[in-house]
Amino acid sequence: MPSNGFSSALFAWKQLLADDQVIDDTASLTDAQKATFAYSANVLAILHPEKDQLAECLSIARQHKQKLYTVSSGKNWGYGSQLPVSGDSVILNLGRLKKISNYDKKNGVVTVEAGVTQAELAAFLKQQGDHHWMDCTGSSASCSVVGNTVERGFGHTAYGEHVKYVCGLEVMLIDGRVIKTGLHRFGSAKAAGVYQPGLGPALDGLFFQSNLGVVLSITLWLMPKPENFLAFYISTEQDMLEDIVESLSKLKRQGYLTSLPHIANPFRVLPGLQQYPAEDAASSIYPLAPKKLQHLRNHWQVGVWNVSGALYGTKEQVKLAKSALKKQFRHFKATQLNFVSDSLLQAIEKYQWLLSKLLRRDMARVLAVLKPVHLMMKGQPSDSFLASAYWR
Repeated sequence: MPSNGFSSALFAWKQLLADDQVIDDTASLTDAQKATFAYSANVLAILHPEKDQLAECLSIARQHKQKLYTVSSGKNWGYGSQLPVSGDSVILNLGRLKKISNYDKKNGVVTVEAGVTQAELAAFLKQQGDHHWMDCTGSSASCSVVGNTVERGFGHTAYGEHVKYVCGLEVMLIDGRVIKTGLHRFGSAKAAGVYQPGLGPALDGLFFQSNLGVVLSITLWLMPKPENFLAFYISTEQDMLEDIVESLSKLKRQGYLTSLPHIANPFRVLPGLQQYPAEDAASSIYPLAPKKLQHLRNHWQVGVWNVSGALYGTKEQVKLAKSALKKQFRHFKATQLNFVSDSLLQAIEKYQWLLSKLLRRDMARVLAVLKPVHLMMKGQPSDSFLASAYWR
């Protein structure tokens, strides 16, 4: 049962915020408590403050000893849930913090507030002339850029390890004070967005995967739009995961491969191609009987291990990296290495009906997976990958 402290806090929040900023009706709270895993604790309310109301919201929580759980959009699928880690908590949703500022076209730097989604940042960069790409995840287009970053999320491009490309945080502490890390604390410092360490101890790491403060915004580095882009896909019929990892690691160490390749088994690939076979839903063999799995793998031509990645750079750099990749995997048995350029993808789309007949594959369905992956490696987010959540 909620405490008297919560009741007093809720009354104070309702005095501070508009009606649509305090959610406490039973239907909404019941919906907020749903997850893909067992969960029994209560969500007492959901707050949607504006940035200038946030300090007072924290003050009320502190005064009445009410637990808060902060989310940016609550849609960072694949990195947990918007559900609080402990019961009888109030969700603090920062979805109204939507400002995108300080875009530096020369140096590829931008500042985004906590409520800015992947789709919104990608659209902003397009509007600004498409000079830079963001690194996005397969989480969802409505995932918060800040939320994913502070959870140490990762993507696909050369800027895929997100925390490495943060150059300053704006954080509100529990007492309402706002601090800025790096050189941003000096206000007009010209190097604030390009020099990560700043002066003295680096504080950024304190606020990744922690509850030491509420991250209001981050300044991040963007990937310059490359002159040339080429996606690659590897599929092998042998269980050679260690060999694949070692080969890709070698190419990374040598500098040929700058992106973050993703390696998947059939249970990661198949959900993007079809729904879980209904006739096997009652099967005691989890998640699929070997014969059924083999049948689906053969039907969709999915390997035991599958890799997606991309090559970025000048025409000469991509050509060199492509050659190195082919040389590295030339001696792998029962392994296919395919390259897909923008022009090839367009050709597949145009002649998919013919390719479906020649290859005896549902190319429309293959394209429904291939195209979002291709675009994601170019900084364009999608909701297409959420379908995998519907598999057993």
